[in-house]
Amino acid sequence: MITKKTKTNMTLYQSLKPEIKQKLEEQAKTYPSSVGSILEELKANSFWSRLRVSTVHDIINFTDTPYGSLTSFDWAFGKKFLCED
Repeated sequence: MITKKTKTNMTLYQSLKPEIKQKLEEQAKTYPSSVGSILEELKANSFWSRLRVSTVHDIINFTDTPYGSLTSFDWAFGKKFLCED
């Protein structure tokens, strides 16, 4: 299986693009439980492919990312959400 791995010893949370991280942190103020579980999963994983589909769906929703703007690479590898290596 091909998967995007973050830089050595970096979690997905650490690899988030600043604007994505900022949006999630803003949303956490209004939706602490929902966004908190997303952040926990991002902090616990280094591979995008380890995220649950529902978590990816929630990341899309809580960052106000239009579904029409997503490519297959965004879904499979988190390209739109993670900093480039």
